[in-house]
Amino acid sequence: MSNKRHYLWAFVEKIAPLGISFVVSVIIARMVAPAAYGLIGMMAIFMALGQAFSELGFGAALVQQKEITADDETSVFVVNLVGGTVITAILCAASPLVAQFFDQQILVELLCVQSLTILIASTGLVQFALISRKMKFRLGAIIEVVATFMSGIVGISMAYAGYGVWSLVGLGVSRELVRAATAWIVGDWWPTGRFSVERVRAMWSYCSKLLYASLFHRVATNLHTVIIGKIFAPEALGLYARASGLQALPGGVVTGIVQRVAFPAFSRNQDNKVHLLYSLRKQVRVLVVLMSVSMALLGVLAAELVPWLFGPNWIGSVPLLQILCLGGAIAAVFPLHSQMTMALGESGIFFKVEMTKKLVIVIVLAVVYRFGIAGFAWGAVIISFADYCLSAFPSTRLLGYSWRMQIADLLPAFILNGAAAVVILEAPWDPSWPAVLTVATKATVFLMLVATFLYVFRSLYFADAWDIMHNLSAAASQRLRRS
Repeated sequence: MSNKRHYLWAFVEKIAPLGISFVVSVIIARMVAPAAYGLIGMMAIFMALGQAFSELGFGAALVQQKEITADDETSVFVVNLVGGTVITAILCAASPLVAQFFDQQILVELLCVQSLTILIASTGLVQFALISRKMKFRLGAIIEVVATFMSGIVGISMAYAGYGVWSLVGLGVSRELVRAATAWIVGDWWPTGRFSVERVRAMWSYCSKLLYASLFHRVATNLHTVIIGKIFAPEALGLYARASGLQALPGGVVTGIVQRVAFPAFSRNQDNKVHLLYSLRKQVRVLVVLMSVSMALLGVLAAELVPWLFGPNWIGSVPLLQILCLGGAIAAVFPLHSQMTMALGESGIFFKVEMTKKLVIVIVLAVVYRFGIAGFAWGAVIISFADYCLSAFPSTRLLGYSWRMQIADLLPAFILNGAAAVVILEAPWDPSWPAVLTVATKATVFLMLVATFLYVFRSLYFADAWDIMHNLSAAASQRLRRS
């Protein structure tokens, strides 16, 4: 299979389940109250840590090693199965303490059942590692789509039957169950080797670093759910989780693609720093235009889009979403700098930067919790810009990508989309219009304004973005003429 097809199926593997999950979440959110999502959010950090400890990084070790044996595969299978069993038991045993901490007795049963996803996932870890190792992205895409679709049916059915928060638990457990079962059915692996302590020890030196990094990352990125869940009612955490999930949706897709493509592309040219600087600047300029357009559009549509999609119960997430969108534009750009640092072989610098980022998260959260739920949203914006500055700092030293050059690449897109957003927000829209008409009209006017600005200033600031838009438009027109 060619590289193009690999990337195509990797793209499908990420986008198709995401699209299905979004549709399912819209349907369920209209039947389940925000407080139910808040209860799920309270368990997020414990589930994230449990997943890290159950995986232990051995799946990545199977992908990374040049040669693996049947004993390696079976050893990893046994370790992860035991790890999944132990972690599931620990989480279930600790559930009364979690319930007591948040003062929500229902968390005892919820965490016990939700922890089954860790045990179920551990049974298929080797299968998925081998799928990645053999670059069978088409098979991976099929598995993810089937699991997401089937679990969506389970979750929607339970929500319709009035199971509330349990429909969200059923959604997660059924997804992992179908995912693991499908991997065993369509996969070609079976544990035929012998368990070897020596092979486990040999892989541990690599896995341990991944485990430590994963633990730091999961604690830092889920710490806000613990604080919000402890201080505020479950409904507040549910509203914040909805706003955060919507804001992260376009950025998550773009970031995933960037991390798939940028690292190998940068690595191939790591000895040509002039080319790397040119390539990095071009990608930053294009990406910041794309993401600032997405975030500004989401922000101006939020007031009508959120209640229209999810129902009136979610109107409280609108101001949180609008705040979070301010940091979303930059949040999808800094992975480019991180991938560049890794491509240049500066793993030590990368590690220090990542640890500093986590420290910043802790400091910001220690300050913003005093300012209510909106304070956490503003804290997320501060964290996004701090993450960019920290990630971009190595590029100033390693490539000569000065702060002045970076501001010149970033600022025009922010000004362009900010101006278009102000025009839309200040325009006198008729409140009697149906929500769908208002959303469609605002989106159309906003995109027309952005396209006009891009065209007028294309030679000064937006040549790269305009070239891509022009090429895509030309390709689409050519296909229409052929059809």
